Amino acid sequence: MRIRIVTEGASEPFGINSVARDLFSPVHLEIISRTIKSLSSFFHDGATLMTTLYEARATVVGGREGHVRSDDGLLDLQLSMPKALGGKEEGSNPEQLFAAGYAACFQSAMAFVAGKQKIPLTGSQVTGVVGLLPQEVGFKLEVTLEVETEGLSQADAEALVATAHKVCPYSNATRGNIDVALTVKAK
Repeated sequence: MRIRIVTEGASEPFGINSVARDLFSPVHLEIISRTIKSLSSFFHDGATLMTTLYEARATVVGGREGHVRSDDGLLDLQLSMPKALGGKEEGSNPEQLFAAGYAACFQSAMAFVAGKQKIPLTGSQVTGVVGLLPQEVGFKLEVTLEVETEGLSQADAEALVATAHKVCPYSNATRGNIDVALTVKAK
């Protein structure tokens, strides 16, 4: 189990296992873990106790013109540059993978919020659009999430999407780093 203490405004969370694993025995780590859990209600300044729920691992060999494979083998793709960037477009690219991951995660966040708030969402579709832009040094990304909902008014759909944007891990990871535009269409 990996335990991290995250302080609001911190640039990086720190995990007790990343430092303490080499310093303490497993018995001592368990004692530290239980102590942190019991004291977590006393943390101030926005600190929270978090455990990693799931961790994905994928390895790329060859960069944008290479191959990506997840450790479980379920993701196993050839990568290539898109034609717009001078490539042959014989495989997928990082922007497509990011668009797919963000769209899937966002739709799940919408379903989660709808379930928790008893919102009568009867269907939805999320299309992720990821753009690659040049900047002064290197490149940056921009994202548009095109959301369509069924069973909701436009106002209710917009409220659901706004709340999902606060819940979605991709939205939380990109906030302040990548421009994300949300479009909402209620059917």
